[in-house]
Amino acid sequence: MTTQTQEAIELCIFKLAPGADAAEFEASNKEVNEWVNQQPGFMFRCLSQKEDGTWMDIVHWDSMASAQQAGDAFIKELGGSQFMKLIDQDSVSMNHGYVKHAAPAQAAA
Repeated sequence: MTTQTQEAIELCIFKLAPGADAAEFEASNKEVNEWVNQQPGFMFRCLSQKEDGTWMDIVHWDSMASAQQAGDAFIKELGGSQFMKLIDQDSVSMNHGYVKHAAPAQAAA
């Protein structure tokens, strides 16, 4: 069964800054995880890396309003964080979209 919701997905695609250490970047996500878990409407966050070194930060929100409010607060509160310093800001592509279909995992029988 699929469902349509007003939930939103945030997809941020980026590369690390030249010379940035991937292990240091991954460690810097602890602060981001702690911060995002305190944001209203936060549901899930996943960070992945493609074979070409590009990163994808995927965040699931209960609404577009929650996603946008968190985005504004993130820049104010974590804009100078180590996480942000390790990202090539010129490579960032921020995307938001409404969840149109979802297929939750089914429990094993």
